[in-house]
Amino acid sequence: GRIALALKGALGGSVQPAFAFGGLSATGIVTLALDGAAFPGLATGISLDGAVDVELTPDTVSLTAPGGVDIGLERADPAAIAALGLGEFAATHLDGPLRLALGGDGRAPPFVSLTATDAGKTLYGATGLRVTLASGATFDAEFDATVELDPTGELIAVTAPHITLSTERLALAASTITIATLSADLAGTPSALTGGFTMVARATVAVDRIEAERIDIELDGRVNMVGDRLTVTLRDGARFDVGALRVAEFFETSRPVSLRLAPSPVIEADWSGGAVAMRHRIGFLDLVLEGAATLPDGGTTAIVFETPELTLDGTLLPLDGSYDGVVATRGASLRMPGEDVAIDGIDVTLDTREAGGRFAEFAVARLRHGGAAAFVIPLRLVGAIDRAGDRLAFTATLGDDDGRMTARLTGTHDRATRDGRLAFEIERIGFAPGQVQPSHLFPLLQGLLDDVAGVVAAEGEIAWSDGAIIPDVTLLVEDVSATIDQIRVEQANTVIRLDGVWPPSTPPGQIIAVGLLDAGLPLTDGIVTFQLSPAGTIDVEHAEWRWAGGTISAGAYRIDPAADNHEVTFDVADIDLAQVVALAEIGGLEATGLLSGRIPVSFADAGVVIAGGLLEAGPEGGVLRYKPDAAPSALREAGEAATLMLDALENFEYERLRVTLDRKADGDTVVGLHLLGANPSFYDGYPVEFNLNISGELDAMLQRGLESYRIPDVIAERLREFGG
Repeated sequence: GRIALALKGALGGSVQPAFAFGGLSATGIVTLALDGAAFPGLATGISLDGAVDVELTPDTVSLTAPGGVDIGLERADPAAIAALGLGEFAATHLDGPLRLALGGDGRAPPFVSLTATDAGKTLYGATGLRVTLASGATFDAEFDATVELDPTGELIAVTAPHITLSTERLALAASTITIATLSADLAGTPSALTGGFTMVARATVAVDRIEAERIDIELDGRVNMVGDRLTVTLRDGARFDVGALRVAEFFETSRPVSLRLAPSPVIEADWSGGAVAMRHRIGFLDLVLEGAATLPDGGTTAIVFETPELTLDGTLLPLDGSYDGVVATRGASLRMPGEDVAIDGIDVTLDTREAGGRFAEFAVARLRHGGAAAFVIPLRLVGAIDRAGDRLAFTATLGDDDGRMTARLTGTHDRATRDGRLAFEIERIGFAPGQVQPSHLFPLLQGLLDDVAGVVAAEGEIAWSDGAIIPDVTLLVEDVSATIDQIRVEQANTVIRLDGVWPPSTPPGQIIAVGLLDAGLPLTDGIVTFQLSPAGTIDVEHAEWRWAGGTISAGAYRIDPAADNHEVTFDVADIDLAQVVALAEIGGLEATGLLSGRIPVSFADAGVVIAGGLLEAGPEGGVLRYKPDAAPSALREAGEAATLMLDALENFEYERLRVTLDRKADGDTVVGLHLLGANPSFYDGYPVEFNLNISGELDAMLQRGLESYRIPDVIAERLREFGG
């Protein structure tokens, strides 16, 4: 390169000890021109361009460059960059061409003066400058400062009454910041500096899995620097406005967020360890976040999160974007408007300081469903999360305040693979009429389930992987009796496996044993094989009841809760009349023979209807004997015709027996009996035909049949295995 020097002036009459120039007074110009220079171990491609005016007086030397000075280099030595300890920041911004422009392009020209007195020296400097980094990011600054030195050259005091700074596209790890204006002043000694500042900036910040965009910052406060530590004190009431906030794979805001700082925040920058560490203890007041949360299946749901205060106490390493600290909130709430779900009294503490150990503790005072008919009563939740690298393990207890329902939860989640599982156990819940009922726990069931008795419980696991939810849940129903809408069920027992949570669904082949199902046609001792479909329908594969020595069954049919009505036809085979008569407990009545036929049943809002049910005895016929000790009063008063009928029925050998069954929606049931046959002792066996309408305590008769009911072996085995 080239350096040209031209000076002119005169020597004074005495020598000033402060300068080697003696009493020289002079003015001149230093022209700087350097291109392609290299300093081994520092940089290559160094360039320098500018002209500096020099003025010497007996006690002062002044330098100024009215046209500015440009300094550049093509590439800094990698070892020199690494020695700075700036990590990813250096790789991003310093590995390439760098340029420093002092003055020029409308910036204040550089000026430096050094004045000597017997008390020491005073160094004053002022300039406007631009630094252009290898990444294209820029710093623009303007300052003036005064430095006081003692006679030996030691620094005594510094005063910088005017400092301004602005940046564009400055990246720190995954974050970027553009400072529109930063104005500051500093004053103090080498060991302690104080000052004030104001700043207007816009930033995008990314720390771990959290990203905040379009952060508009307006701050003012005080700074205090002692040694290698800078402490920032912000004015109370400072705010940040965030255009968008995202937590990877969990949450994204739908509207801007306003952050208001709590009083007396603490922010410290410490570089004593060779890298800049931002220690802080700050709080945000009255925080409201509105947006969409990501569900395990990849879908989203709207949420509104509010907290009176969110506190952060930790350390940020801005050059590599890492964060260690404690994040806490107390008394927060979360609403899911689309799901009518609200969570109140949320207390959460997250601790990211260690890669292993306790990561979070949480408690929820009330988890409630706010629909017109709540799905579940308010519940409380207490739990903790432990961390080992990317793997999270959690435990929790969920239950109501009265202890009627308790669920224990355990699980894991891998943040790297996004795979996880939740295992749970809902302890046995006992129901009894007049005491605990399902609607007391699940208000949505009010009016659907009445007079419930028995025990229910659940256990299982819900896994997730690649956005898919894989449930494997087992539901226990033990000796449960209930009225479901207009249908009475007694002594139901089953262990059902669910493979879908909502809407609930099961694999095919689920089996439930039912002691009594009264849906207009009372049925006992039943086995039903079914499936809950993902479409919300109940697909009955086969249903069969054993009663009075025969069977009552139905083939495949579908129950759609959204439909207005359902129809099913029951096939009746080989019902033993002798057993039916025994259950009826009608004094003096005996019968033999087998009945078979079909009974169509229709379910509608108005009630259960049977129209045209028909049962007939087999071709082999049978015997009907009715010899009461005393005839019912209705028959005694019916006259001679009734007497003849009673005589014929004392030993009636029928060839044909047909029963018709009809039931109205209001529950009125009519049973018709048609008999064709003869009594050998009645008119020499002359054929007789009867058409009768009969009534009796049919419900009571079927209830007596329940007294001998036992749970089928396959169901009993599953009940024993549940929970084992």
